[in-house]
Amino acid sequence: MRGGREGVRRPEAEAGRPGDESRRPTGAQLAIETSGAAGSLALAVEGTVVAQRLLAEPAGHAAALIPAARGVLADTGKEVCDITGVVVGAGPGSFTGVRIAAAAAKALAASLEVPLYPVSSLRAAAVAGQPTPEGEREVRYVLFDGRRGRVYGAAYD
Repeated sequence: MRGGREGVRRPEAEAGRPGDESRRPTGAQLAIETSGAAGSLALAVEGTVVAQRLLAEPAGHAAALIPAARGVLADTGKEVCDITGVVVGAGPGSFTGVRIAAAAAKALAASLEVPLYPVSSLRAAAVAGQPTPEGEREVRYVLFDGRRGRVYGAAYD
C-alpha cells in the first residue's frame, strides 16, 4: 500500500452534527477504542450497538483486544466474516493506545477487505449521549485528560 492510506474511508457524517445518521455505515461494524485509560470494543449492526466490552486496564489493552472482539461476536452469534466495516478511535489520546487500536483495526479491515473508518475519539464521545430532540440545537462539550497538565477538548453543535 502506498502511503498506508488505501482502504481508509472517512465517514461523511464526520462533517455533520453529532448523531447525524444520514450516512451511517450499514451491516456489522466493529468499533475499537483504546486511546484512553479505559478502552472498549463494540459491535453495531445496522447502526445499533448490540454488544460491547470494556477494557479496564490501560496496560493490558493490546492483550485484551482479541478476546474482547471474540466476546462481542460470540454475544451476537456473529462471526469475523460477518464484519462489513471497522471503526477505530483516532485520538486524541495516548499515543500507544491510538497505535494499538489503529494497528488492530487496520489489520482486521485489510484481512477482511472491508472499509476502515477512523473517527475522532472526541466526536465519538459527543455522539454517545442522548440524541438531541428534533428541531432543537444543542452544543456538546467534550474534554479528555491529556496528561502532563494538558486537556484535549472540542465543542460540537
